[in-house]
Amino acid sequence: SKDWNLSEIDESLLNGFKDYLLHKSLSRKGKRLSRNSASSYFDKIKLAMNEALRLRLISTNPSIKVSGIKVEESKKEYLTKDEIQLLFSTPCDDSIIKNSFLFSVLTGLRFSDVKALKWSDVRYSDEIGNHLVFRQSKTKRHEVLPIHEQAINLIGERGNDESEVFEGLSYTVHNNRKLHKWIKAAGIKKHITFHCARHTHASLLLANGTDIYTVSKMLGHKQIQTTTIYLKVMDESKRKAIDSIPFFI
Repeated sequence: SKDWNLSEIDESLLNGFKDYLLHKSLSRKGKRLSRNSASSYFDKIKLAMNEALRLRLISTNPSIKVSGIKVEESKKEYLTKDEIQLLFSTPCDDSIIKNSFLFSVLTGLRFSDVKALKWSDVRYSDEIGNHLVFRQSKTKRHEVLPIHEQAINLIGERGNDESEVFEGLSYTVHNNRKLHKWIKAAGIKKHITFHCARHTHASLLLANGTDIYTVSKMLGHKQIQTTTIYLKVMDESKRKAIDSIPFFI
């Protein structure tokens, strides 16, 4: 490896680094980087070069002439209404895992936001009803989010304002195993992660006729294009619904 000065970074070097990310770079587990990971790493380089130009550390930005790495569209796994009902009725070894996951299904919050949620963020007003006032960990934007009454039932008795709603919740291999064991016990064969709860929430809203703009706002997306991926999920559901109609003779 070699340290490079900013002045040495040119179009050729950037193209070489892009090729390295796509074809040679390995993850911490020794596996080839996914295309989407490579894209994320290369975007960070381009952002750094833009910042260097802004700070006048360089006079020209060679990364402008180098295209980014196009990401692959990943499948958004989600749960159906029947599968959600199964999870509600299926016991889990860890009530925090169960309740936090179902809370995410009903609110669309990311794991990081569910974990960071404090009782002071859970509020009620005559105008809005039950709602959350919180700062998204990913976007750093403050959000006011109306929430379902059943989400309130999941969090139980109110604690101290500065206490975490799901105290003790953490993202570990052990807790992921608990999640997968619970999913399996419910008879669900899909590969479900905690983030699938957010996908499920979006799919539920769209299936119930919520417009894409409102769904985008509910999820806290900066751009509506980020939300349109869920429309393709709904198209798949419509196709399956049509295909389920039998042939009549």
